[in-house]
Amino acid sequence: MDVDDEENMSSSSTDIKENCNVDNVPPKDSTGQGPGEGTLLSNGGGSSSRKRPLEEGNNGHSKFRPKKRKKMPGPVLPKNALMQLNEIKPGLQYKLLSQTGPVHAPMFVMAVEVNGQVFEGSGPTKKKAKLHAAEKALRSFVQFPNASEAHLAMGRTLSVNTDFTSDQADFPDTLFNGFETPVPSDASFYLGSNGDGSFGSSGDYGLPSSAVASSLSQSPLPQPSPYPTASGKNPVMILNELRPGLKYEFLSESGESHAKNFVMAVAVDGQTFEGSGRNKKLAKARAAQSALASLFNMQLDQTPSRQPIPSEGLQLHLPQVLADAVARLVVDKFSDLTENFSSPHARRKVLAGIVMTTGTDVKDALVISVSTGTKCINGEYMSDRGLALNDCHAEIIARRCLLKFLYTQLELYLSNKEDQQKSIFIRSEQ
Repeated sequence: MDVDDEENMSSSSTDIKENCNVDNVPPKDSTGQGPGEGTLLSNGGGSSSRKRPLEEGNNGHSKFRPKKRKKMPGPVLPKNALMQLNEIKPGLQYKLLSQTGPVHAPMFVMAVEVNGQVFEGSGPTKKKAKLHAAEKALRSFVQFPNASEAHLAMGRTLSVNTDFTSDQADFPDTLFNGFETPVPSDASFYLGSNGDGSFGSSGDYGLPSSAVASSLSQSPLPQPSPYPTASGKNPVMILNELRPGLKYEFLSESGESHAKNFVMAVAVDGQTFEGSGRNKKLAKARAAQSALASLFNMQLDQTPSRQPIPSEGLQLHLPQVLADAVARLVVDKFSDLTENFSSPHARRKVLAGIVMTTGTDVKDALVISVSTGTKCINGEYMSDRGLALNDCHAEIIARRCLLKFLYTQLELYLSNKEDQQKSIFIRSEQ
């Protein structure tokens, strides 16, 4: 490189630096500009329109004010047992009785004295132990267990015309009311798994194993309420407010891709409640509904099973808890017969079954029939030879199996006395 080129480069770089300095230095006198000074600067604007320097803390705007977020009005959270007990009996003192367990998993026992009685509660934290103690105290002088919690969580209060001499706070639909002899009873029937394979119920009467022909007069089914729950909350939200921090466990998934069936479970107060549905969300809702019905004596105004579900239909007369238990028995029986759905017979689209119950314990139920069928038959499988009945629905086959079972039981009853004891039929006293 020549010496002249180096001098030109150094002079040009000097000019650039000088131009930068000119832009950065404001004019000393804005009124008296020299003949060589123009009104336009290198940034394209005049001296009067020069931008203000950025100020720290205002994002480049001198009048910037951060917008305050408006608080969205939300539902009023229900009061827990501690708050309710403190309103009824203010100034109660909770005492720590004991602390057991390792450091990473302690167990606290708290006690509170109400009306001369001492109520204890345990939990992994002192707060939860106090909450359980307060719940026991409330149950001692509240007629309906957890009724106040339940109604507050649902966003409604007890009716003014409530009969406090009754055994129930609510009067839900009667089980099998269309097929029972009319009995003046307002008892309801709920089922819930106890975690050891057995099922507990809140009713005291058994299910009828047979029905007399004269008692088959169909009574009008109670119509569902046209108004949803006042708070509009689903069972999962209500149960989470009553028992925060619950975890739902995914148990099983069955069925083909177009007809899936999911089973979810949740443990509440030492009891396990299961629910099934065509998706996990519906299964969780039914599990929560089962827990609310069993523990809090709650019958929601609009249950998930009563909402329009085209593929599953409306359940208007049976509690969904019992329906789920019966469906589970049928599926388990079909799984045993088909070697865990590996048999070619398990490839059908529809599964139907009939279950006979004895008493209130579902584990004593007997699966009478299990049948499979199809929705429709394609043209390539149709035949006019009359050698096989291809288009037969599972429900029709299950009904035929039921008739065959009833005739078999009738033959046992009409035979000798030993076989009569094996039959489900008994002689009517009338």
